[in-house]
Amino acid sequence: MQVEKREIVKRGLLIGLSVVILAGAITLLILVRPATVKVPFLDTKEMMRQVSPEWEKPGKYWVTHRATPNIFEGENEVAGIVLHHTAYEGSADLVVKDLCDPSNPVSCHVVIDKDGTRYVLAPPEAITWHAGFSKWGNRYRVNLFMIGIEFQGNTLVEPLTEAQIESAIEYMRPIIEKYNISADNIVTHQMIRDAYREANPKNKKAWPKVDITPEEYERVRNALDTARLLKF
Repeated sequence: MQVEKREIVKRGLLIGLSVVILAGAITLLILVRPATVKVPFLDTKEMMRQVSPEWEKPGKYWVTHRATPNIFEGENEVAGIVLHHTAYEGSADLVVKDLCDPSNPVSCHVVIDKDGTRYVLAPPEAITWHAGFSKWGNRYRVNLFMIGIEFQGNTLVEPLTEAQIESAIEYMRPIIEKYNISADNIVTHQMIRDAYREANPKNKKAWPKVDITPEEYERVRNALDTARLLKF
């Protein structure tokens, strides 16, 4: 009987010791476990910049060149600049892909993303398809003598970012200075469409163009003025 009691006590001690050891191990694991691992956000644009020779940073913002086939024959006079917004709130990459699609009769010279990244689709001297039914001053077919800048996003929903405006100034400065573009010829798509519709009220295909808002246009103009790029 005494032997059995000793065995029972021994087993009890062993079981108790095992429980204590297990509890201690669990506590130790809880106390020293690593912090929750968070999957880092992958900036695919940044990854592309690191591996692609197409990306450059001539100023504050990144620039890449994606040639669009959607251009007219001939040479742009570069007498003015038309400001647009894409009206698309998704990825700028998809906008650029669309503007470079030969089956889509639309293009521009540059798309400026919300972080200031510029996608240059054509040199200023190229005639792109951004203006449509248009008139400015006494001239029609604005595509032939003005370049088109597309700001990524919809200014009816949210304003341009400071990065977009700064990047636009960075892009426009050498063009304005080289071609001596006057302040009167830095306009919006809505302005050139309204001028066309006023002169051609019977053209039902030239529906009103809602584009970059007057408030955002004024912000860009103020930035140009601060940069001493408004020439009157």
